Amino acid sequence: MVLGNLTDDRDLEERILALYAEARDEGEVSRGFDALAEDLLRARRRYEDARALDDATFGEDFAA
Repeated sequence: MVLGNLTDDRDLEERILALYAEARDEGEVSRGFDALAEDLLRARRRYEDARALDDATFGEDFAA
């Protein structure tokens, strides 16, 4: 569910491969993973917000 909330249309494996393929040095790889981690945290927050709204609207017995 969280991965579906990423803003990039590529899947996670493609993004990781692109990090390594496009990076010029280890610093760029590290910054790329930091950016990916931030994207994952934002995606998780969007998922949690949507889940909280579903729970508030439909009750806790609702399963997505």
